Amino acid sequence: MRRFVSAVLCGGLILAGTAFAEDEQILLRFSAKGTQMSGLFTAKDHWEVRWKSDEGLSIFTFDREGNRIAAIAYAEHGGGVSASQEEGGMYSLKIISEGAWTVTVVQRP
Repeated sequence: MRRFVSAVLCGGLILAGTAFAEDEQILLRFSAKGTQMSGLFTAKDHWEVRWKSDEGLSIFTFDREGNRIAAIAYAEHGGGVSASQEEGGMYSLKIISEGAWTVTVVQRP
C-alpha cells in the first residue's frame, strides 16, 4: 500500500492553482468534512479522481450496487494529488477523513 501511495504522490497533480484542460469534463465535485459517500456518477474509460484535504484521507470506489471495488487513495497528511482510473462504469466514492476535503472526478480525453 505504501508503494501505491508513493506512486500516487510522486505522479500526483497538486490541485491548488491547477487549470483543467479544455477537453476534460468534470463528472463530480463535492466538498465536506469527515466521512462521506458521493452520489453515483458514470465515467467512460480513462477518468481521474483529484483531491485536496486539510488532513489525511482514504478514497474507495463502489459499484452501483454498493459493493466496494478498490481503494484508490490513501494519504496520511493533507495536500492534494490525483489517481487515474482506467475502467469506465457507474461508481460512487467513499471518502474517509477527519478533516475538510474537496474531491473532483474528471473525465480525461
